[in-house]
Amino acid sequence: ELLLAQSSDWAFIMKADTMVDYAVLRTKRHLHNFNKLAEGVKRLDINQKELSRLEKSNNIFPEIDFKLYRKRENKKLRKEV
Repeated sequence: ELLLAQSSDWAFIMKADTMVDYAVLRTKRHLHNFNKLAEGVKRLDINQKELSRLEKSNNIFPEIDFKLYRKRENKKLRKEV
């Protein structure tokens, strides 16, 4: 949903002043969906029905690995003396 909200199409449509209301609606809808999903992850309470619905309606990245977006460990580089 975040990638869909960040799509350059919506910003382009708004800047070009064509179908602005639709582009704003879609951007807000994707951001709303992302925020709901992110809150569910934080609470460890994912609404499976909602997640399935979103996956069916916007499944444009079926091969994307969500683990690429997780927080990395902070590893300090060590100098060998």
